[in-house]
Amino acid sequence: GWNSVIDNNGDKSIAWSLLYVVPDAFSLQLMYFGGVERARGAPEGPGWRHLVDAWATWQATPQLAFSAHADAGFEVTRFGHHGWGAGALYGRVRVFEPFYVAARGDVFREAVARGANGASSPLFFPADWVASATGTLELRPHDNVSFRFEVRHDAAEAPLYYRFDTPADAATARRQTTILLGAVAWL
Repeated sequence: GWNSVIDNNGDKSIAWSLLYVVPDAFSLQLMYFGGVERARGAPEGPGWRHLVDAWATWQATPQLAFSAHADAGFEVTRFGHHGWGAGALYGRVRVFEPFYVAARGDVFREAVARGANGASSPLFFPADWVASATGTLELRPHDNVSFRFEVRHDAAEAPLYYRFDTPADAATARRQTTILLGAVAWL
């Protein structure tokens, strides 16, 4: 299912992916996903959903890497055309072994279908747009261990975030800044 562990309708979807790689220098991936993804009986009807997703990564030098990610999709519903688009840019510098500095920025926009008979439900967020920017300091003392300090700022067109001075079940803020100190190990 679409963004769900349990399929909501029994219809099957299709996907294909192309990958082009120049080892240690560049990679490009393009993916298509399509199918009927609204729940059975949804007011929007059983429109075919299309998603195109693209990734590019460039290792400019042994110390400097960049990535770009974009995706866009649409479905035609009983209420009209429903679409979305998103993009992100990433950069990482290896200052010295094993210390890295990274930055990321992203933006997402969804246009909900609206017609004379109503509007379709948002697929992602109850907001027309969401954006964020992240800065990361990373220490990798071993190939399988990462320690990170990260600062992230999120913003949205509508209140999606929580403030300390409001009830926990009510999103009242359009912006938030979070700080993360974390450790990851993998085998």
